[in-house]
Amino acid sequence: MKLMVGQTASPDCFPPLTVKVRKIDSFSVEVRTNSSDGTLVKTPDLETIGEDFVVSYFDMPMVDYKAVLSSSSERWRYSIVLDRIAFQQQAVDIAVALLPVSAVDAQHRYAFDELLEEYLRPTDRP
Repeated sequence: MKLMVGQTASPDCFPPLTVKVRKIDSFSVEVRTNSSDGTLVKTPDLETIGEDFVVSYFDMPMVDYKAVLSSSSERWRYSIVLDRIAFQQQAVDIAVALLPVSAVDAQHRYAFDELLEEYLRPTDRP
């Protein structure tokens, strides 16, 4: 997703999630999502409700993620991956990595590139 500062959008992979870019720094971006205390707020007012966190080029989606309960009562992990910052336009390119909790446990130790192939870009596969 390409978002400008102040813009809000929902990723195609997980429409209940809403992401708003709040601030751009040299090597990081501050975002707010509609997750709060492990659940997704259905009608978020992202000015007053949601969790803020900083996303940088150095974050690791397998470590830096949020766990939420979706509307189907299934737990998911999502992570926001920073791809590019366009300072002139005050915009960022980000991706949302969506990982079901069941796919990442002690018995399934996937390599991160396998998880990206499976969950980050499932529509890119033939």
